[in-house]
Amino acid sequence: MQSKDFLSADKAGIGGTDDLSALLADMQSQIDSVVVTTGTFTPVWRFDDGSWDTGSNTQGKWTRINDLVIVTFRIETTTTSSSPSGNARLGGLPFNIINSSSTKNPAAIQPLAFGSNWPSVAVPYVDDEVEFLIMDSTHAPQPLVAAHMVAGDHKNSIVGSVTYYTSG
Repeated sequence: MQSKDFLSADKAGIGGTDDLSALLADMQSQIDSVVVTTGTFTPVWRFDDGSWDTGSNTQGKWTRINDLVIVTFRIETTTTSSSPSGNARLGGLPFNIINSSSTKNPAAIQPLAFGSNWPSVAVPYVDDEVEFLIMDSTHAPQPLVAAHMVAGDHKNSIVGSVTYYTSG
């Protein structure tokens, strides 16, 4: 068996084993500072006016890596006597969005419906909400509004993920 000549720290230009030890210690410190937590949440419909109950298949999961939050969700409607109006939003996120006015980064979502009246992205809105936007190749992004939705159990289902930053 042949022996291998491993690259030593001084050959790598690090400056010797003391510098390598310091570099490795710094890397370990950075790794140790990463905090990952997970959990579930209950997504809710929010509108400019009124509300809609969520169906039995509504669910949400989240992963938080320090201040970065990744949520996956499914939200649907149920039979309700309420008649909401205005823009439809996903609310009930597990953590508030940090400085939402400067974090208008879209996050992809997958609607479980057909036609052009369903959202294709979500953008941070305020506090614990994201706004659903309808996008296509011929129009500027438009908000999903209650008028696009149909009352009834399981009539409106949206599945997706949203990534945003929260405060420490």
